[in-house]
Amino acid sequence: MLNFRHDSKRPISNNRGPDPGLRGERNPVSGAVVGRAVHPAWMSWGISILALASMLGIHGHGTSTISAQSQSGSSIKTPTGSYLRRPVSAVFLTDDRTLCIANQSSGSLSLVDVERGELIGEWKLARSLVSLATLPNRTRLLALDETNHELLLLHVTRANVRVESRLPVSPGAIHVVATLDGRRAVVAALWSHCVEILDLNTNAGDDFSPHVRHRVALPFAPRLQCLTPDGQRVIVADGFGGGLAIVELASGKILASQELNGHNTRGLILSPDGEEIVLAQQILNEHLPTTQENIERGRLMQNVLRVLPLNSLLQAGQSVARNDAQSETILRLGEFRAGAGDPAGVAWLKGDRLVVALSGVQQVAVVSHHHSVPVAMSRTAVGQRPVAVIPRPGTSQVAVLNQLDDSVSLVDVDQRTVERTISLGAQPSLLPKDRGEHLFFDARLSRDGWLSCHSCHPDGHSNGRRADTLGDNSFGTPKRTLTLLGTAFTYRWAWNGEVVSLHDQVRKSLVDSMHGAKINAEEIRDIVSYLHTLAPPPPMLPLAVDAADQASIVRGKKIFETQHCQNCHIPPIVYASHESYDVGLTDERGLSKFNPPSLRGVSQGTRYFHDNRAESLESVIEDYNHPGATVLNRQDLADLVRFLKSI
Repeated sequence: MLNFRHDSKRPISNNRGPDPGLRGERNPVSGAVVGRAVHPAWMSWGISILALASMLGIHGHGTSTISAQSQSGSSIKTPTGSYLRRPVSAVFLTDDRTLCIANQSSGSLSLVDVERGELIGEWKLARSLVSLATLPNRTRLLALDETNHELLLLHVTRANVRVESRLPVSPGAIHVVATLDGRRAVVAALWSHCVEILDLNTNAGDDFSPHVRHRVALPFAPRLQCLTPDGQRVIVADGFGGGLAIVELASGKILASQELNGHNTRGLILSPDGEEIVLAQQILNEHLPTTQENIERGRLMQNVLRVLPLNSLLQAGQSVARNDAQSETILRLGEFRAGAGDPAGVAWLKGDRLVVALSGVQQVAVVSHHHSVPVAMSRTAVGQRPVAVIPRPGTSQVAVLNQLDDSVSLVDVDQRTVERTISLGAQPSLLPKDRGEHLFFDARLSRDGWLSCHSCHPDGHSNGRRADTLGDNSFGTPKRTLTLLGTAFTYRWAWNGEVVSLHDQVRKSLVDSMHGAKINAEEIRDIVSYLHTLAPPPPMLPLAVDAADQASIVRGKKIFETQHCQNCHIPPIVYASHESYDVGLTDERGLSKFNPPSLRGVSQGTRYFHDNRAESLESVIEDYNHPGATVLNRQDLADLVRFLKSI
């Protein structure tokens, strides 16, 4: 809990597996060679250049050497060599033995024969593939390129992968689903806070000529979605907090919207009868201090499967209040001395069983879903950071994507065994930032595996919740969890700004907040190295849509300056400062001076100030008179907020 700021006829195949020294270790980077330490921003020209590169989006999270770009109507053979793939999404083709896998870091598509336990081949298609959806005959697929903001139509067979067409979609496109008849698709755009409903034309013999029917703005940043059985509605889950919405495809109308008491939803499915929604998520108790006892007994951070009747959500309608409905069922994962950190992909098995990836502890668990009995759970160890579970039709097997070691585990859920683990190809020696990434997502660094850094900072961002840590050297003063995106721009950490070194803040968070095993200096340097690769959150509305909008941004910038906002939020890169300031607010212990967070990507927040008291940027200025003596008319307020949403 870091509480701080083709030649398509010759596809590539490789039999080398992931480094066996990384599998099943208590600490995935033990014994690794230490790289040069990365120091806080502004301390050297080197890190200043890295920070600028991060802001411009020219860094990468992996070390892929792939450079070829495919065009519509062709696919490019992946070059040989070692690189990181990072599998994130997969579907079975029509033969029910060929698994098609989207790789996030390499932008490639891998085909695996799970029957024979071997890699068929790999094709370079995009810069960053993040989601797959099947169309009716399962030889045509939809895929999302997160970096290029494109929806790809693919024709896939065991011998060949071909891009038939590409369609621009909203920035931050992260997940795609398609109706069973192939007539419509829905794309969730994380950073754009919207879903796009597409009408497709993918019948046999027709060209792919989709168009956007509706662009639906959401009150949260969406990630996962699932369609109702009739294909008329889509259920959308918040990518960071606890938001949940149901959207009608025909009209684009939001039928229901709720904020659940949960966050970090990484699994979302509908029950086979279509009557219940199942979410894999976490629940943080904002009012409990981060003590060792509260963690090890599962009180502070619950890892759960939440089961909600679909009808109860629809009946609740447009309410935005937290929903603690009596009709919901909470299936708690983990027990004393055996946490189940970071539940992720989930699938429904025959009968009343659910299988869920426990991504933070490198396991999958089979859970009995029955309202009248306690949760019965069995666990099976798999690879590093399992993120998705794909049932193999007609069998008791599930394919598990192990994101951080580029492999697939085929698990027999009846026998509770891993039948085989299939490598997707050779990995290079891990750099410090790569080792830091492993640690960031590893819940075993906490007491008994209950939470990881990612638990409160999903993918480095924020869950939007408060946590009562010793970040400000006191309990009883819960503070909002800040984003870690753009860490390279930050110099001081914690809300009071008392921690100068990021290395010290990482150590403090792991020791005082997560209460895990002792961490060494090498591991801290690796985590810092990873954090320095994380670009700032992108603004929700970065570009002007027309001349009037551009004029509003210009006026807002002028107001930002005349109101002296730049004294605490120094432009043009960091929009923060080293000092702490009295902002006219106090916490429970009377602390009135706070270190201003960066305004870079401030539009991606859901609540503001140290205790989440402001629910919007407008509320910060209008209701809390921030900065002091600010009196703005409606137009000036709108212009200032528009400018803030552009940075």
